[in-house]
Amino acid sequence: MGRSLKEILRQKDRNYERLINIFLITLWMGILIPFSWKAAFYLESLSHKDFWAIFLLQLLFVLTSAFPMKFKGTTVTLDSPLSLAAFLMYGFWVEAMLMQLSILILLLAQGVLTIKRYAVNMLLFLSVSYLSAFMFDTVYAWTQAWPDSFALFISSLFYVAARFLSNEVLLYPGRYLLYRTWGKTDPQEMAWHALTTFAVAPFGLLFFKLYEDVGLFFFLYVLIPFVLLAVLLRLYYQLSDLKKLLSVWEKAVRIWGGTLDLELLLERMNASLQMIFGADRSHIRIAMDDGTYLEKEFKNVTPTRWVGSTEAMFDHLWSELAHSKRRLKTIRWLGVWFQGMAIGLYDRDRLIGVILLIRQSSPRFTRAERVLLKVLADQFGLAIGQVLAYQTMRLRLLTDELTGLGNYRAFDQRLREWFELAKGEGRALSLLMIDLDHFKQINDTYGHPFGDTVLQQVARTMQRVVGSEGEVFRYGGEEFAVLLLDKDSRQARVIAETICHSVNQLVFYAQSLHDTHSDKNSGNDRAYVSQIEKEMVRVKTSLSIGFASLNQAQDTPEELVRHADRAMYAGAKQKGRNRVAYYEELE
Repeated sequence: MGRSLKEILRQKDRNYERLINIFLITLWMGILIPFSWKAAFYLESLSHKDFWAIFLLQLLFVLTSAFPMKFKGTTVTLDSPLSLAAFLMYGFWVEAMLMQLSILILLLAQGVLTIKRYAVNMLLFLSVSYLSAFMFDTVYAWTQAWPDSFALFISSLFYVAARFLSNEVLLYPGRYLLYRTWGKTDPQEMAWHALTTFAVAPFGLLFFKLYEDVGLFFFLYVLIPFVLLAVLLRLYYQLSDLKKLLSVWEKAVRIWGGTLDLELLLERMNASLQMIFGADRSHIRIAMDDGTYLEKEFKNVTPTRWVGSTEAMFDHLWSELAHSKRRLKTIRWLGVWFQGMAIGLYDRDRLIGVILLIRQSSPRFTRAERVLLKVLADQFGLAIGQVLAYQTMRLRLLTDELTGLGNYRAFDQRLREWFELAKGEGRALSLLMIDLDHFKQINDTYGHPFGDTVLQQVARTMQRVVGSEGEVFRYGGEEFAVLLLDKDSRQARVIAETICHSVNQLVFYAQSLHDTHSDKNSGNDRAYVSQIEKEMVRVKTSLSIGFASLNQAQDTPEELVRHADRAMYAGAKQKGRNRVAYYEELE
């Protein structure tokens, strides 16, 4: 068969991406190799002192990127002033090399494995370095007639402006090349970024002047205080974030407690996750005892582009968490614009579920949030484990072990529920009471294990016939009940006669325990045997079915049961068995 249009377009899209990747990597290598060669020649002319200065600058580059400082929710880094200082000290080649190495180290530290990510990010920052250097040289050439210090200041401002603008502009094609989306930039966020960039720009000139005056001691004045300040601020804001999260957590915990309904519990847990973490999307998947999964999802935004499907993502995470000692996984392969955390839900060291939180174009999950998610996951796991244990116990209490049907307790609950529903909304309700004819004779003749087999097969046959039209229960012994909501007497009769006919077609083979032989022609008795071989006999059975439908004269569920039961005994059994009787048609 030919491929669908959707498959063809998907294949073309993959081929297009493959060509783009090959072009980007080729371009990156084509620029990187001559750039590295030129930088190496430039470094040969530098002194031992210069190498130490470049090494310490590289350390500062990495630290400023790894430990950004936050002031009232705004992230401030010293990338721009450090780039300016490196450029003023050693020119374009050293500044660009330091920036490239910083990007490489950070991507490796984040565990990025895609070559395309390295190519795009390093090409973009190389372009930013080149455009900034070009702007500085151009402006400095124009202002050479001015006093040297003033020309240096003006050129440095243009350098910082060019760096900021080129970074913002090149961000769009970078997003598209990586994630096939142009993305959106918040104007307020961009304004704050511009303000902080120009506010810290003078530090670049200060670093340059300090280096000219004191040499390598400049790094003692900058490196140690900066590291201490960054660490202290990081700890302060982590504690502040944790305090805020705990205050929200107290409110959120009240939401999801106090219910034994699993679906309602998961909905409340999702609401708690939204309240605490403000995720754009949250998913919870729980493994049920029957091998299926129950999933609840909250979507705050429609993502521009996802890497794979949610189902595939869950399968991947489930496999990783099931075979890993780490319960929390930070998701990096979703890309810059999709950041996530996944954590396993455990009940007594058994993986029973997974929580997945995803943010789109928002701050990275903090350490405080990761710690709190671990605490919440432990509580969620215990709560879900208790609900699953309760539901398993309740299912056992409401299920007949032999046939797998609902037992009398389940029948009584469903009957009262549907009776009130039908009465209140004026809907139809019918009840079938069913008895297996001559079942005691079958048990006495062929033994109870064979009788159990007959009950199981009859139960499966009734379930197959009724399907989604109603529910089948084992009422007790060899008696069954079928509840049919929204089915009147005419529809109930059709289902009852189909059940009766289907059971008549069943044939069982058993080994006779006694030398008895029933006459198959004795009236309408269908519980007969006929010799097939010396020891094996063929056994057939039949049903007596009585049914009644809800009417306005019936005030209680017990009346409906009594009418259907009377129809079964007086209308079916006493008139020869193997038949269907309706209560309203009794004489």
